[in-house]
Amino acid sequence: MTAQPVVQSVAAQAPYPTIYSGVNQQLTAIAQFSDGTQVNVTNTAEWSSSEPQVGGVGQTGILNTSSPGSTTVSAAFSGVSATQNIKVVSPVYHLNAAPSISKDGNGNYVVQLTFTNSGNVALMGIGVTVAQLNSVTAPLPAPIASLAPGASASVQLVFPVSAGADQSTGLLRIGAKYLAVIPGGASQWGTLAENYRLVLP
Repeated sequence: MTAQPVVQSVAAQAPYPTIYSGVNQQLTAIAQFSDGTQVNVTNTAEWSSSEPQVGGVGQTGILNTSSPGSTTVSAAFSGVSATQNIKVVSPVYHLNAAPSISKDGNGNYVVQLTFTNSGNVALMGIGVTVAQLNSVTAPLPAPIASLAPGASASVQLVFPVSAGADQSTGLLRIGAKYLAVIPGGASQWGTLAENYRLVLP
């Protein structure tokens, strides 16, 4: 009589080993049998979490995160178990802006405005909403499509000569808005509003 295949190993898998608090994700348990077959046993495995206050796991393998920290989730099937470490972090979305100023051949004041994503989630549609040098506004540039965490991109603002006098100190007002993309969660709008003192060239 042919022996029935037995479970040799179980793998617990998470789409995102690092996940943001308040976001849920579906975990998966895969059993490897002695005959070489693999079976998805997510719904029949026994799930547990070492730190349920960080993230608890339901009977169908859904991880519900609640606070930053680390937890180890376990999936047990037919006497064999596997673990997966999960890190839960708070989503941080923050945009920095750094201006520099020069003059073009027509005497216009040209501000190079560099945006940097200093958070841990991607930012989309970064658009300048206010661009004012002293009391003069500049045409608004096209939005920046996206910025990954740590990435930078620049836009150019052109102000006419009437915006100030050479070698004087000008007040640059910048406003911007952006969409923070939180994987597995709801995206959030963010804004930037800053004033800068620049010496006009």
